[in-house]
Amino acid sequence: MYKKLSLLALAALMVCSCESTKREENPVYETLGQEAQFCVKDIQDELSKSLIEAIGLDVPEILDILGRIGFDRMDELKEVLSDGNTYYSTPIKYKSSAHGEELWLSGRLYYRKSSDGSIETPNHIMISNRITTTSGGPSTGLGVESFLMKNGAMLIVPDLIGHGITDNIPEPYCVPSLTVTAAYDMYAATMDFLRDRGIKDGEKIPVYITGYSQGGLSALAEVRAFQEGYKGKVNLVSAYLGSGPYSMKAFQDDWVENDKCGYPLSIGLTIIGLKYAYPDIMTGDYSDYFTKEFMDAGIVDKILSKKYPSTELGDDIYKVFPPDRLGYVAASSILKKECLTPGEKRYQELDRAARACEMASGWKPEVPVHIIHDEQDTYVPFYNFELAQKGINNANCTFEDLGNLHLGSLNHLAGGAVFYVRMACGDYLKK
Repeated sequence: MYKKLSLLALAALMVCSCESTKREENPVYETLGQEAQFCVKDIQDELSKSLIEAIGLDVPEILDILGRIGFDRMDELKEVLSDGNTYYSTPIKYKSSAHGEELWLSGRLYYRKSSDGSIETPNHIMISNRITTTSGGPSTGLGVESFLMKNGAMLIVPDLIGHGITDNIPEPYCVPSLTVTAAYDMYAATMDFLRDRGIKDGEKIPVYITGYSQGGLSALAEVRAFQEGYKGKVNLVSAYLGSGPYSMKAFQDDWVENDKCGYPLSIGLTIIGLKYAYPDIMTGDYSDYFTKEFMDAGIVDKILSKKYPSTELGDDIYKVFPPDRLGYVAASSILKKECLTPGEKRYQELDRAARACEMASGWKPEVPVHIIHDEQDTYVPFYNFELAQKGINNANCTFEDLGNLHLGSLNHLAGGAVFYVRMACGDYLKK
């Protein structure tokens, strides 16, 4: 009996040893750099840089806008901005099966520490989805997500494909399936990150999801995926999102029917992203979709280079294709006629790829989802909000038109300022 027990113990030890060796040889995450220590009140310049990249506004400009439109929560915002608590952040890279292949993606984690230097078990985890950017990524520096630290969250902020350590790959802009895989894989890597630091059962920690604009689409897609393909793997509580392009097909229809686009950079990003995500559908070269004028302007090469912020790329487009008095650019100045003519091959390719990205219908959320938008938004037209309200609405959904706040007319950027301020003030915890 003793001999059998000894053999069993030895076998168990060998199994554990093999698992440990396998884990060391095949890690699911690695830290990318030194841990950063910060407090919100001391990183205003870095926050401004992140906000400019995200929504084209720095901290003083946001304060000015909110003051002018009569935002009634300035005291709460000032308290957030003066937060002197010490927080920590680390960039990581992690294995992902996004796009049917094993990639190493990158992102950034934010967390608190106890007085003894150990990581605190967070009150909740927030998966924060970035908005349109064409340079850098969350892993490259502290971002707007720093605003949320006071609410007791651990933050997971993926770079996504095409940014951070994969900036040599075209970004699959607004392709929900790839966003979801990257976000879930980073969440899974974070669970290992916590276990390695003595925090067990991280999967039981409540999870919130947020995102604005492109990030709003990502957030909605993650809600769907976490209740379907990843059901039971994430303790999802709710989602708080705003002004997302939930229906790429609706965008295509608008380009065709109205020949206009309030955010012309999105056309370039969309074609490039769909070609990367769906090469079997989008069979042409870039020159088969974009006009000669757009190709000659060098915008495609600039987008692919990942060296230019979206604000600068937008200005470059406006120089070549001046907007009308309402801020719209003709879609036909960027896309070839074949892309805008129903029945043509390139139109059909765009149609198929756009339908594959649909998030505004065909399912219903199982957790509370709060969606905001402003009807004056020209970057992401309000009908995306209306389509979601019609297509996925149930008792778990609340839809809020920011116009009802009586703050006046809000464009996409000002709406983003209101969104992030309300997030920082903890509104997402109340939904």
